[in-house]
Amino acid sequence: MPFAQHRGLHGAGDNPRIVHHKLLTFFVAYRAPVRGAQRPEQKPAEEVQVQLEQQVAQDLAAMDYGEIAALFTDMAYLRRRVGLHALHVFAERATYPTLRVGLERIAAGDSPAQIMTALESRLNDMLRESRLRYQATIAGALAVQKGCTPDETVEKNSAAGDRAVDGLNAPSRQGM
Repeated sequence: MPFAQHRGLHGAGDNPRIVHHKLLTFFVAYRAPVRGAQRPEQKPAEEVQVQLEQQVAQDLAAMDYGEIAALFTDMAYLRRRVGLHALHVFAERATYPTLRVGLERIAAGDSPAQIMTALESRLNDMLRESRLRYQATIAGALAVQKGCTPDETVEKNSAAGDRAVDGLNAPSRQGM
Protein backbone atom coordinates (compact mmCIF):
# COMPACT_ATOMS: atom_id res chain seq x y z
CA MET A 1 0.00 0.00 0.00
CA PRO A 2 1.47 3.40 -0.90
CA PHE A 3 2.66 5.46 2.04
CA ALA A 4 0.13 8.29 1.59
CA GLN A 5 -2.83 5.92 1.43
CA HIS A 6 -1.54 4.07 4.47
CA ARG A 7 -1.41 7.31 6.44
CA GLY A 8 -4.68 8.66 5.08
CA LEU A 9 -2.99 11.54 3.23
CA HIS A 10 -4.45 10.77 -0.18
CA GLY A 11 -7.56 12.94 0.12
CA ALA A 12 -7.35 15.64 -2.53
CA GLY A 13 -8.39 19.03 -1.29
CA ASP A 14 -8.59 18.28 2.42
CA ASN A 15 -9.65 21.05 4.73
CA PRO A 16 -6.48 22.92 5.80
CA ARG A 17 -7.15 22.10 9.46
CA ILE A 18 -7.36 18.42 8.56
CA VAL A 19 -4.08 18.66 6.59
CA HIS A 20 -2.36 20.15 9.62
CA HIS A 21 -3.80 17.51 11.93
CA LYS A 22 -2.80 14.62 9.64
CA LEU A 23 0.75 15.84 9.15
CA LEU A 24 1.32 16.76 12.76
CA THR A 25 -0.02 13.40 13.92
CA PHE A 26 2.37 11.67 11.52
CA PHE A 27 5.36 13.67 12.73
CA VAL A 28 4.55 13.32 16.42
CA ALA A 29 4.27 9.56 15.97
CA TYR A 30 7.95 9.47 14.98
CA ARG A 31 9.61 12.28 16.87
CA ALA A 32 8.96 14.38 19.91
CA PRO A 33 8.83 17.17 20.87
CA VAL A 34 7.66 19.15 17.87
CA ARG A 35 8.13 22.92 17.78
CA GLY A 36 5.70 25.02 15.81
CA ALA A 37 2.93 22.52 16.38
CA GLN A 38 0.25 25.17 16.60
CA ARG A 39 -1.98 25.38 13.58
CA PRO A 40 -1.13 28.54 11.63
CA GLU A 41 -3.64 31.30 12.05
CA GLN A 42 -5.64 31.90 8.90
CA LYS A 43 -4.58 35.12 7.24
CA PRO A 44 -5.69 36.79 4.02
CA ALA A 45 -4.76 34.71 0.94
CA GLU A 46 -2.33 37.38 -0.32
CA GLU A 47 -0.41 37.32 2.95
CA VAL A 48 -0.30 33.51 2.94
CA GLN A 49 1.00 33.54 -0.64
CA VAL A 50 3.85 35.94 0.23
CA GLN A 51 4.75 33.83 3.25
CA LEU A 52 4.72 30.63 1.19
CA GLU A 53 7.01 32.17 -1.43
CA GLN A 54 9.61 32.62 1.30
CA GLN A 55 9.02 29.23 2.90
CA VAL A 56 9.33 27.13 -0.27
CA ALA A 57 12.74 28.70 -0.90
CA GLN A 58 13.95 27.26 2.44
CA ASP A 59 15.47 23.82 2.89
CA LEU A 60 12.81 21.52 4.36
CA ALA A 61 15.59 19.51 6.01
CA ALA A 62 16.29 22.53 8.23
CA MET A 63 12.62 22.96 9.15
CA ASP A 64 11.04 21.51 12.25
CA TYR A 65 8.20 19.04 11.66
CA GLY A 66 5.65 21.52 12.95
CA GLU A 67 6.94 24.09 10.45
CA ILE A 68 6.56 21.57 7.62
CA ALA A 69 3.00 20.82 8.75
CA ALA A 70 2.31 24.58 8.81
CA LEU A 71 3.77 24.96 5.29
CA PHE A 72 1.39 22.37 3.85
CA THR A 73 -1.50 23.70 5.91
CA ASP A 74 -0.93 27.11 4.33
CA MET A 75 -0.76 25.52 0.88
CA ALA A 76 -4.05 23.72 1.51
CA TYR A 77 -5.58 26.99 2.70
CA LEU A 78 -4.37 28.85 -0.39
CA ARG A 79 -5.58 26.07 -2.70
CA ARG A 80 -9.00 26.19 -1.10
CA ARG A 81 -9.28 30.01 -1.13
CA VAL A 82 -7.68 30.85 -4.50
CA GLY A 83 -7.49 27.58 -6.41
CA LEU A 84 -4.92 25.05 -7.51
CA HIS A 85 -3.34 27.48 -9.98
CA ALA A 86 -2.07 29.54 -7.01
CA LEU A 87 0.38 26.75 -6.16
CA HIS A 88 2.04 26.60 -9.59
CA VAL A 89 4.38 29.50 -8.90
CA PHE A 90 5.83 27.66 -5.91
CA ALA A 91 7.15 24.81 -8.08
CA GLU A 92 9.62 27.23 -9.67
CA ARG A 93 10.71 28.67 -6.32
CA ALA A 94 10.99 25.45 -4.34
CA THR A 95 14.62 24.66 -3.50
CA TYR A 96 14.05 21.35 -1.72
CA PRO A 97 14.11 18.78 -4.56
CA THR A 98 11.32 16.53 -3.31
CA LEU A 99 9.01 19.47 -2.66
CA ARG A 100 9.81 20.79 -6.13
CA VAL A 101 8.91 17.45 -7.75
CA GLY A 102 5.63 17.27 -5.83
CA LEU A 103 4.68 20.83 -6.76
CA GLU A 104 5.69 20.29 -10.40
CA ARG A 105 3.46 17.21 -10.57
CA ILE A 106 0.59 19.20 -9.02
CA ALA A 107 1.17 22.02 -11.53
CA ALA A 108 1.17 19.47 -14.37
CA GLY A 109 -2.29 18.32 -13.29
CA ASP A 110 -1.19 14.80 -12.34
CA SER A 111 -3.57 12.59 -10.39
CA PRO A 112 -2.80 11.83 -6.72
CA ALA A 113 -1.63 8.34 -7.76
CA GLN A 114 0.78 9.79 -10.34
CA ILE A 115 2.14 12.26 -7.80
CA MET A 116 2.70 9.48 -5.26
CA THR A 117 4.44 7.33 -7.87
CA ALA A 118 6.81 10.20 -8.76
CA LEU A 119 7.55 10.97 -5.11
CA GLU A 120 8.00 7.34 -4.08
CA SER A 121 10.36 6.80 -7.03
CA ARG A 122 12.37 9.83 -5.90
CA LEU A 123 12.41 8.48 -2.34
CA ASN A 124 13.78 5.13 -3.53
CA ASP A 125 16.50 6.88 -5.55
CA MET A 126 17.45 9.01 -2.54
CA LEU A 127 17.58 5.97 -0.25
CA ARG A 128 19.75 4.07 -2.73
CA GLU A 129 22.19 7.00 -2.97
CA SER A 130 22.27 7.45 0.82
CA ARG A 131 22.99 3.77 1.35
CA LEU A 132 25.90 3.87 -1.09
CA ARG A 133 27.37 6.96 0.58
CA TYR A 134 27.02 5.46 4.07
CA GLN A 135 28.62 2.19 2.99
CA ALA A 136 31.53 4.09 1.42
CA THR A 137 31.91 6.19 4.58
CA ILE A 138 31.94 3.12 6.82
CA ALA A 139 34.46 1.29 4.64
CA GLY A 140 36.65 4.40 4.33
CA ALA A 141 36.61 5.10 8.08
CA LEU A 142 37.53 1.50 8.87
CA ALA A 143 40.33 1.55 6.29
CA VAL A 144 41.76 4.75 7.77
CA GLN A 145 41.45 3.37 11.31
CA LYS A 146 43.30 0.20 10.27
CA GLY A 147 46.07 2.22 8.62
CA CYS A 148 45.40 0.94 5.09
CA THR A 149 47.34 2.36 2.17
CA PRO A 150 45.47 4.64 -0.25
CA ASP A 151 45.18 1.77 -2.75
CA GLU A 152 43.78 -0.55 -0.08
CA THR A 153 41.31 2.15 0.97
CA VAL A 154 40.09 2.56 -2.61
CA GLU A 155 39.75 -1.23 -2.90
CA LYS A 156 37.75 -1.46 0.36
CA ASN A 157 35.48 1.40 -0.71
CA SER A 158 34.91 -0.23 -4.09
CA ALA A 159 34.04 -3.55 -2.45
CA ALA A 160 31.70 -1.81 0.00
CA GLY A 161 29.99 -0.05 -2.89
CA ASP A 162 29.57 -3.35 -4.72
CA ARG A 163 28.04 -4.96 -1.60
CA ALA A 164 25.69 -2.00 -1.15
CA VAL A 165 24.57 -2.20 -4.79
CA ASP A 166 24.10 -5.98 -4.50
CA GLY A 167 21.98 -5.43 -1.40
CA LEU A 168 19.85 -2.89 -3.22
CA ASN A 169 19.36 -5.18 -6.21
CA ALA A 170 18.38 -8.18 -4.09
CA PRO A 171 14.72 -9.23 -4.42
CA SER A 172 12.48 -7.42 -1.99
CA ARG A 173 11.05 -9.42 0.89
CA GLN A 174 8.12 -7.06 1.12
CA GLY A 175 4.87 -8.90 0.64
CA MET A 176 6.42 -12.33 1.34
